[in-house]
Amino acid sequence: MKSGISWRFSFLIWKIIKNCISFLVVIKFYSQKRGDKMKELSIGKQDFKSLIESNCVYVDKTKYIYKIAKTTTPYFLSRPRRFGKSLTMSTLKYLFLGEKELFKNTYIYDKWNWEEFPVISLSMSTVDTTDITMLKNSIISNLEKIAKNYGVGINSTSPSQALKSLIENIHEKY
Repeated sequence: MKSGISWRFSFLIWKIIKNCISFLVVIKFYSQKRGDKMKELSIGKQDFKSLIESNCVYVDKTKYIYKIAKTTTPYFLSRPRRFGKSLTMSTLKYLFLGEKELFKNTYIYDKWNWEEFPVISLSMSTVDTTDITMLKNSIISNLEKIAKNYGVGINSTSPSQALKSLIENIHEKY
């Protein structure tokens, strides 16, 4: 029974991908016939700024990001691999950094107060997870780089205390 569900799911995914590719081929043919320049599909881009500046296709999700940003309810982003968690976090980063021009032609463009805020963005993809000591040192090293960018210091041998110190010091400065 379990393998049947897996097979059906795989078949469904294959049909969706096949239909999407067919749809894109039709659009590309029509676009080239009219002489329009078609935007590139972003394969593997996880940085919002890079995606927009490269003139890639972006499906506007800023309506949902606006709702998340305006609420005080904590959100846990649990999606499967390759489903846009990093791009969503990157979009939030540039939103809070106040980079208004990146959001031109999006839902949020005329709804957001484009004030700049300090942003602590820590990507776990750059963290060395060889062993627990390397993990701790790598997290602290990344936090120290962020602290340096904001002109503050942190003193701790514990990742949780380093993060706490970073937040407090940035808050004091800004």
